[in-house]
Amino acid sequence: MPVDNLNDRSDRPLNPLTEALRRTQPWLTFFSVLFFISTGLLTIAALFSIVMLFISGGAILPGYWNAIIPLIYSTFGVIYFLFGWKIRRVSVSIKLFLVDPKPEQLVGFLAKTHSMWQFFGMITLCLILLQLVLIGGALGIAYWVHS
Repeated sequence: MPVDNLNDRSDRPLNPLTEALRRTQPWLTFFSVLFFISTGLLTIAALFSIVMLFISGGAILPGYWNAIIPLIYSTFGVIYFLFGWKIRRVSVSIKLFLVDPKPEQLVGFLAKTHSMWQFFGMITLCLILLQLVLIGGALGIAYWVHS
């Protein structure tokens, strides 16, 4: 069905696009809520690790690792928050389209979806690079120790 006929609210079944978006929107909301809950849990973990650091007098891990643990929790908390925020924006744009199915709303939904996948792709590339660096570092340390 062409986009021009989306405003037709007769008793006929919804067109496939609108029906697919109607079924997808609750799942996006669900996953955004999960990401926000994970953000809260990571924030609590970061605060807990800082409190434990002060209680123990900084003697939990050797060297600078004591500062890295809260930083790792905080970094992943920010990443999870941004994931949840991007997914929530897409969910809201679907809801707006379903309430007022105009071509402008569809374009807004597609733009937010593009932005979300672009962000997910960039984070995925960064995590892959981080894994490669960690593997290279581990191999370098192993070589250094055994030579």
